Amino acid sequence: MSDQIERTYLADAKNIIRLMKEQGFSLDSLAAAAPAISVVTLKRLLQQERKGLMATFKKIAAKLGVAPGRLILDPTADEQPGQATYDYKRIQPALDLAKEFSEFDETTELPDIVASIHKIIGAKAVIYVIAVVPGDSVIAHISVTIEDFDGLIRHFLQGDLKHLAIKSILVPANNAIVVATLSKYAPHVAPAANDNMLRISEKAG
Repeated sequence: MSDQIERTYLADAKNIIRLMKEQGFSLDSLAAAAPAISVVTLKRLLQQERKGLMATFKKIAAKLGVAPGRLILDPTADEQPGQATYDYKRIQPALDLAKEFSEFDETTELPDIVASIHKIIGAKAVIYVIAVVPGDSVIAHISVTIEDFDGLIRHFLQGDLKHLAIKSILVPANNAIVVATLSKYAPHVAPAANDNMLRISEKAG
């Protein structure tokens, strides 16, 4: 099962802190700089209490202007985890989580959410995290296979993922596979505020 769960990495805390000092970043200012990350997440990584996903290290690397591999204690780390992440056979839904971004811990909550989804839907392949961005709440972009995408939507609408605080799922409206998959869930699908996205919610429209 472990090879079906996305890998996490231990932060090179000394190097990150050195880079922060060189560039004049405090913990708060680094967290606030785009792309945003919560102070909670940064603290956990720098104290090496928990490992982080590559998507999290990519955000920190973008702020510091270095390669993600320089921020972790694993020289064999793959900075592009799983080439299938961007495979045309994969879908990239976004999970709209009922959580405050400032309090969201990407080192604990995010891997736990993904692992729970993987187990509940019986995913056949790794579920990758692409990005976590602030919105009205937390928006977690993930990558799943077409088969697992159908399982994700089905279990979400059945209420099996309710304990994960997923308010809704956003998907690209211009993807023919997505549209075809969602046809059987039509009452639960509506246009999102972004014209290029569809929103799936438990409450039928």
